Amino acid sequence: MAIWAVLAIALGVFAPRLDEVLTPGGFEIGGSDSRELPALTRRHFSGEFPSGLTAVIQVNAPPERTAPVLRKAADRVRVVALAAQPLVGSVGELRVAPGGRAGVVLIGLTKSLDEVLQEIDPLLAGLRAAGSADATVRVTGGAAVFRDFDAVNEADLQRAEMVQVPVVLAILLLVMGSVLSSLIPLIASAVAMVATLGALWFAAKGLDLTIYVKNIVPLVGIGVSIDYSLFIVMRFREQLAAGDDVAAAVMHTVATSGRAVFFSGLTVVVALSGMLAVGVPIFTAFAIGATTVVAFAVATALTLVPAALAILGRRLTPRTIAPRTVGRLRGEGLERWARLVMRRPWTFLVTGVAALIVLAVPTFDLRMGSSGSSAIPAEMPSIQAARVIAGVAGPGAVAPIRVLVEHGDVTEPDALVARLRSELGRDRSVVATTAPRRSDDGSYSLFETISRFHEDDERSQALVERMRHTILPAALAGSGGHVLVGGGPAQNLDFIEAVSNALPIVIAIVMALTFLVLVVLFRSIVLPLKAVAMTLLSALAAYGVLVAVFQWGWLAGAIGVRPLGHVTAWVPPFLFSMLFGLSMDYEVFLLTRIRERLDAGGDQREAIAWGVGRSGRIITAAAAIMVAVFLSFVTNRLVPVKEAALGMAVAVLIDATLVRIVLVPAFMAIAGRWNWWLPAWLDRLLPASRAGEEAPAAG
Repeated sequence: MAIWAVLAIALGVFAPRLDEVLTPGGFEIGGSDSRELPALTRRHFSGEFPSGLTAVIQVNAPPERTAPVLRKAADRVRVVALAAQPLVGSVGELRVAPGGRAGVVLIGLTKSLDEVLQEIDPLLAGLRAAGSADATVRVTGGAAVFRDFDAVNEADLQRAEMVQVPVVLAILLLVMGSVLSSLIPLIASAVAMVATLGALWFAAKGLDLTIYVKNIVPLVGIGVSIDYSLFIVMRFREQLAAGDDVAAAVMHTVATSGRAVFFSGLTVVVALSGMLAVGVPIFTAFAIGATTVVAFAVATALTLVPAALAILGRRLTPRTIAPRTVGRLRGEGLERWARLVMRRPWTFLVTGVAALIVLAVPTFDLRMGSSGSSAIPAEMPSIQAARVIAGVAGPGAVAPIRVLVEHGDVTEPDALVARLRSELGRDRSVVATTAPRRSDDGSYSLFETISRFHEDDERSQALVERMRHTILPAALAGSGGHVLVGGGPAQNLDFIEAVSNALPIVIAIVMALTFLVLVVLFRSIVLPLKAVAMTLLSALAAYGVLVAVFQWGWLAGAIGVRPLGHVTAWVPPFLFSMLFGLSMDYEVFLLTRIRERLDAGGDQREAIAWGVGRSGRIITAAAAIMVAVFLSFVTNRLVPVKEAALGMAVAVLIDATLVRIVLVPAFMAIAGRWNWWLPAWLDRLLPASRAGEEAPAAG
């Protein structure tokens, strides 16, 4: 325990500083137009800056005073911006909107967005203060949007924590009936969280970790850590109830439930590692954050918790255990339920699978899209500023599509660019194109295309596709020129396409690796296949719920969300990896107990009922904690976080109820002796490791 105290204190020093090293990016696709275009423009065009801000001025003075009030506000904005040199590289002239009651000032920043965030706050505060009684100044642009995102995220994380702690403690008290027993999982979870956040500070010094890691770590870590510790504490209490002394109970607990925790954590890490196959920085960050917190959760459950059990001993349970309490510990009610299921296994199996298929049906309409600035609450200042721009110049003006033309062998580049702009102007989704600019060396031309739709709208992304594959290639044919299409809508399209292409690969890798781990653990082919198939159904059911709520809008108002018509692109791969990992937790614990009984001489059906009874109550409690943690994140105002949290809550609820206590006993009753079938040649190849080698507790 002393080692953990020192480690928690040492890493805890860095945990609060994690914000300093997290980045807003992670969505860039290497080799894509949207990634290459900014680098080329900064290299060849003077006046192109790595990042920028847009000050939006709105005047509420009488018409005769509008123009002077607008100019004075713009002058104050200029003074504030120039005072921030060398961070500010340029301040543009006031651009007055039609009607004269609004205007914008473009501000170029000399550092990348990641670097700007370290020193942007005074500039943002100064620009917003440049307003007056007659003029309001709001700021948008990458840094301003990120700051608002971070403010929403931080406030919502704190609110979620305020909900989580009392709810989780109440569930633990209800399950354990002991304050001391309930505190151990909470303390272990806190230590794992602090250690993880501190460790990620060091990781982020050498790796780009997205700001979403702040959500992923508690979303995954709190539930997993409490669950693992709960399994250990409950098994220890069960051993005490069976007559073991404290030392024997600790040893038996670590040898059985500790072993299950280790393999459970291994399956979670393996499943989460599937996100690395996407090859996009944000998924690499998710995998690093999630696997780190799972590793610390396993470590605390296998070392810190047993140490606490050895010290506290019988103080974790009542001095005398009534027969009814022993019955609850043994899960006699769930044993009876399992026997009922096994009397009519086909009825329960077919009904359960049919229910999952019904929930999964909406998945066939799954559309993945972008939820960038549209995921942030509309009342945030940067979003309000963007809405002013959209109201004046159209939604596409907030993040235009940028077109970079490489002249190459073109003899008349100006004529070529004019032809490109003319062809684009014929598309009904294009509002306008801007006047082109020549690069400093004359080898490139750059102009912008304004879509009629927001950058997150799939119609803007469809426009980018037409530009890349139809409109521009046709206009360029035979000219010798080359074109890149970038900007916000293009980056969104590149990200969505990359994730869509990688999703089947992620699913295949996660399923295959999970299957292999379970084959090694249980020395069976049939049970791992069953586990993978049922978890796949659970995942598809969770996808179906996401489509129904966030895409179709069913019950969207109940969780405070405006349907975007799609599911955020990063959510399905993340959700699949997470669900496979978390579902295998319960699979490992349930089958480990069944294997224990079989190794002790029980017959197949008796062992299944015994295993469901002994693990079912703990799995139900663990799932209740997980669901409570996930649902607390549904209160988050960021749409992607809501999606991930709701999907995980639904999947865990399905898995811990319908799958574990209905479908598993029904299937195993039907499969009979084939449950544990393994070819002899494969048995000889596998390492000598099997769940349930320890004898079960007495009784």
